[in-house]
Amino acid sequence: MRCSAGVLNLYLVVCFVLHLFIAGWCDDPQKENVSDEVSDTGKVTDQKISGWDVYKRLFAGKRLDHKDAVSTIVAMEGYTKQYKMINILLENIFKVIPDAQTGLQQAGYYPGPFPENTDIKDALSRLLENVAFFGDILLRFPDITHDVLKKHQDWRVIVEAAVVFCNQTQLYSKGVNQEQLNLISQELGLVEKDPNYVNPFSREGQMAQEQQILQAAQSSKGKPKKKKDREKRKGPRLSRSKNEL
Repeated sequence: MRCSAGVLNLYLVVCFVLHLFIAGWCDDPQKENVSDEVSDTGKVTDQKISGWDVYKRLFAGKRLDHKDAVSTIVAMEGYTKQYKMINILLENIFKVIPDAQTGLQQAGYYPGPFPENTDIKDALSRLLENVAFFGDILLRFPDITHDVLKKHQDWRVIVEAAVVFCNQTQLYSKGVNQEQLNLISQELGLVEKDPNYVNPFSREGQMAQEQQILQAAQSSKGKPKKKKDREKRKGPRLSRSKNEL
């Protein structure tokens, strides 16, 4: 039995993306908590690097994988294929997140210093990374994601708790990560939306953009004519004299 090219491509994409859910914490920050630096006296000094600092570097690398995955979905032809892929991804995300939440709760871990226990580190990293990946999907494919969430009300409860947890960690304390978490919260309606908040990838956002373009075009219709009139008045004009003969 032979698979069609479309089914095969979808399978390959699924395999490419699902590896993102398998790996958790891959490096031990305790192995990198000593950095050799030369002091003014020429002696080598030990400078401790926090577990969060090390993890942030690993997290940045994982985020590149997330962006590649989203780009892969964008490149897929057809709404149906994108919907199927996103549904598969969300099913996996919402298996990983509650499992990680349970592990952290059982270990009694709350946002604070980066954990030293390997199992806790693994659960924490999987939670943080999958919330970030969920955010990428939500913000880039809002209509599809909201439609899937409507069919799984329990997922919404899970992600709301996960977003609150992430917001309390040092990873999301500032910068791009904090900005993304804020956009996720607005898109999900967890916080009051900024008056200027518009998701350009949503149907509502696209309609708003089209309306702005239409209004801009309508308001500028009269301007070219006025400009032409001014150009005519400024340009060389033949007087009714000898030049007319």
